[in-house]
Parts: sequence; C-alpha cells; structure tokens
Amino acid sequence: MNEVQAWQHIYTNVEKEQSPRRIAGFQTLFYTTSALTEAEVEEMEARLLYFPSESEPVKRVFFTTSTGKCVVGQIVPLPDPDRLGRKGRYLAHSLVFALDQFIRLRANPFYVFRRFPFITTVEEALKQGNFETGDIPDVSVKSPRPLASPLCSLRSPTTSSYGGDRREVLIKGEELPEDSEREIEVVAPWPRQELKKLTLLALRAQQLSRERSTVAFVGEPQQVEAALEVALFGVPSSIRQHCAFDTYFYKCNPVATYYWGVGLLESPRNPNFIVVDTRSRRVLREITIVPENTYERWALTALEADDLNAIAHYRDDAFALSQWLDGHAYEESLVASAPPQIVTSIFRVSSEQVKSRLLERLSGLLPSALAQRILEHIYRQTSSYELFRQLREGFQMPQLLDVLNAVYVAQNYRSPQRKEVEALGTLLQQADHPTLRLLHVCWTGQHTQLRHKLERLNEEEYRQFVQNALRFGLMEPLSLLLPGKGEEFVDWYITLIPAQTRDWVSFVKTLLGMGEVNCLGRLVPHVSGWSARELQIVERLLRRRTDAPESFQHALREALTAIPNPRGIKDFLKSLRGLLPGQRLGKKSDDREKMDRK
Repeated sequence: MNEVQAWQHIYTNVEKEQSPRRIAGFQTLFYTTSALTEAEVEEMEARLLYFPSESEPVKRVFFTTSTGKCVVGQIVPLPDPDRLGRKGRYLAHSLVFALDQFIRLRANPFYVFRRFPFITTVEEALKQGNFETGDIPDVSVKSPRPLASPLCSLRSPTTSSYGGDRREVLIKGEELPEDSEREIEVVAPWPRQELKKLTLLALRAQQLSRERSTVAFVGEPQQVEAALEVALFGVPSSIRQHCAFDTYFYKCNPVATYYWGVGLLESPRNPNFIVVDTRSRRVLREITIVPENTYERWALTALEADDLNAIAHYRDDAFALSQWLDGHAYEESLVASAPPQIVTSIFRVSSEQVKSRLLERLSGLLPSALAQRILEHIYRQTSSYELFRQLREGFQMPQLLDVLNAVYVAQNYRSPQRKEVEALGTLLQQADHPTLRLLHVCWTGQHTQLRHKLERLNEEEYRQFVQNALRFGLMEPLSLLLPGKGEEFVDWYITLIPAQTRDWVSFVKTLLGMGEVNCLGRLVPHVSGWSARELQIVERLLRRRTDAPESFQHALREALTAIPNPRGIKDFLKSLRGLLPGQRLGKKSDDREKMDRK
C-alpha cells in the first residue's frame, strides 16, 4: 500500500448555527468518531492554543496523545472577529495517526506539512464534516517513495573511520527520494558542531521531558520550523514521537502544556529553556558532545564525516541495529535486513559493545576462561558482517574448538594457568577435538596417553600438531614419532629443531626402535657434523645390523675415518679388515700407531 490512513480533528471558533452542538465559541467542530475517543479529543484541545501577535504566523504542532497516537496539526488565524467583535479566532486542523502508520511516513511531520492540504477556513471545514453527527471521515496520505538501494563503491585509503576498513563496501553516493533531498538541503548549512548538539538534544527528548526542560528555538516561525526539521534529521522514526513541538509558542504556558521544542520570537529568561538561535544556527547552552549509546556514536561519527546521506538513508536501520547491540528492544525486521555497510559502520564505532555481545554468546557455549581466551581472536579475524551473522545465528562448537586451537598455536602452545587447563579438560568431556586433547595431555603431564592420542589424528592433524610441538618445544621431540611416520618426521626434526639441541644418538635409537631404519638415509647430509662420541655410539648400534641403508653406512665410515684421533676408531677399522675386537692389527698398523702416539 502506498497510502497511510489518518483520522481528522478540527478545532475552531464558530457561531451557534455553524456548530453541530448548537453552541458558539471555541470547540471541536468535527472529528473521526470511529477512531478518536472523547478523552483523546479533550486532550488534543488543550494543546491546540494560538495567541495572535503582530505577525500572526501559521502554527504547526506535533505531539503524541497519552494513548500513543501521533498528532500532526496546523493552526491558522481567522481574520474575521465573531459576532460580538472579538478577535483571536483560529482554526486547528489535525491529522491523527496510529504510531505504526506514522512510522510508514518515516515519522516525519514535515513531510505531512508539505504534502497534505490542511483546511484553513470554517467554510471548508463545514463542507468536509457531517453536520448532523459531528463526524469527519479519515483521509489518506501518500507515503514517501521507498528509499532506493544505495549506489556503493570502495572508498579510498583516506576514508574516515566512520565507514569501516578499506576492504569493505561503504556508502558514497545514494539516490535519495525528493523528501530526503529536502532534509539534507535544510541540514547542510548548519555548522557540524552545532548540528551534533542539536541532534543530541533531539535524541535525548525523553530525558529532557523527565527533567521538564524545553528546547526553545528562537526566531521567526519559518526559521523555527526549519531548525526543528534539522533537529529531527538524526532521530529514527521509532522515537520521533518523543520530539513534540510547537512552532509558535507565543504566550503559551510550558508548565501546563509541555513540548520538547517550542518556537519563540524572543529569547526566554526561564533557565529551563535550552536556547537555539535559529538565525545564527547556534545552540547557546554548553553541551558536551559525548555519545551515551551506540546509535549516538554512529550518528555523531556520520556527522563528523559529513555523511548526511547515510543518516537520511539508514537512520532507522542503524537505530534498530544499535538497540539490538545495546541489548534493548528493537525492530527485528530491520535488524534481519540490515545492510552490510551499516553493520560495518555500527560495529566499527562500537567495539566494546560488539565484544560484550560476543563474549555473551561464547560464554553460553564455553567455560568463561576459554571464552575470554578466544574473544579477541574472533573479533579481530572475522569481518563485521560475518561476525554480525554469527552473533545472530550462533556459533558451532567444532568451529570454536578450531579457533581455540588456533589461538594456542599463535601463543606457541604455552601452558595457560591451571584454571584454564582445568576448563579445557571439562570442555573435552563434552566435545571432542583430537589436537586439543593432545595439548591437554601435554599440559597435564599425562604422557602415558600420548601415543594413543597421537594415533587418533589424521595425517593433516598429525602433521600440524607435530610441527607446532617441535617448533614450540611443547615436549620431548622423539616422543611424537609414530611408526610409519619416520621419513616426514625426520624432515620436521631437522627443519624445526635447532642444530645445537639435536640429540642424534637418541634420534637414531628411536628410528631403529620404531622399525624406521630406512629413514637413516635422510640423515646422510648431517653425519659429517656429528661428534666422535655420537659416531662411535651409532656405529655400535649398527654393528650387528645389515639393514641400514648403504648410503648411511658409507657416510658413517667416512666420518669416522676423518676423526683426527685414530684410537677412537680402532675397533671400527678392525671390523673393516675382518678382525675380531681382541685381535691386533698387522705390523704396519702397529708402527703407524706408535708414530701417532709420538
């Protein structure tokens, strides 16, 4: 539907014969009896006041009844006096909307003022109403053209922090409906600091109402109306009803008839008034520009970036998303369809709120210590929109366990505090993650379970865990070797264990014990760097084995031969000549031995 229904109310001063009630004077002439109650009519009458001045301008009012209906009214002075010659007659024509219908107009009273032909004479009113019943039918107001999809682009690296990081799509130039263009034209001339103050005053209308503080817009009625439109520019549709205003509050009583904003011809002396000079476009009271919630942060940041299009286009989406983020009541449909660029801009300016919601989500699945552990990682590594989606839809446990493992890897597998290790053990009783189970075994010293846990890993998990464990010194390296994994383990050991800490003898023993004798060939390039003691021990380990790769045996012989002190290789040389360890070498060898001793 492109139209919004509104009920009508007409209040004026008429002669007896012009009144459906047959009484003269000020009265409700007509109202939509099917929708408005007498109590609501009386409440409206109390607000529809007009006192003439030299200028006698058109007055416009906007307020909400105690029953929650939104009233948009226009009051015009009537030039003719009554039969007794009394002046001061006026006519008030009001449209009354249900709140949900008014929001379809983006809760914009100025749109109604511009688009609807209000009644301005008694004669016209008498034609519209039913004189016999005092009833007047409802009317239709054409709703604004829906906001078009924004034309988006990637901003340059010099973009402000408002929009998000450089990789994300941001608002740049949007196609705006005519009425939104009008809003921006009215707002644009205001200095940005003053505009921020005015926006905060409007956003905090409920608070000012509780304090009985009123914003006085001083100037001519046309200037006042324009300044009021500027003030409401940053206010979302769902809370605009709190910004009640009267554009011409001349001689009215702010105590008896409270409005958030009133138009005055001269600056008031009452200290409860916060004065806005509409001529100079200044808020005359000192106001600290500090946001109190997510939406205020977003709106102020957009104003600072001079991105008026974003506010005109997305204030309702941004407000709903902000309410959701802050844990308040929100419009689900707007949050569900929030544009990615607005999610990004909201998350960008509200990191603490995002982290709070994230921690709340994580704590519903993980022990507190573990939720705290992965919080920053998820926040920093996830795009704003993906994080928004996960906060809305929830996380899957396998995903969180993978993240937890990634965090521990990033922290070099350092053992956390005991409380966190215990929390991990508790979690692993409910959810399985082979790598985390291995970590828990290592951190708790349950080494007897290590082999069993390693065997549960698939090839990729085994590769990643062993490489990280070797790199970070998680535990004794050789305890990580499994049968059938010798060749790749040798490569990891050589690559990741510093040369000065490699235990070649234990490594060879382990390979032989695991049946990985063929892997000795991969050690050939390193044998020449072994110490004499290492060479001798390895030689003894292989003395009675015939399955060692020939390349390794050759490298071992060459390394032993190259040792400066031949006594260390005496038995080895005997074995090469087929002599038993107790037999002596020939004369030539004995003479050479004597020479070497000298």
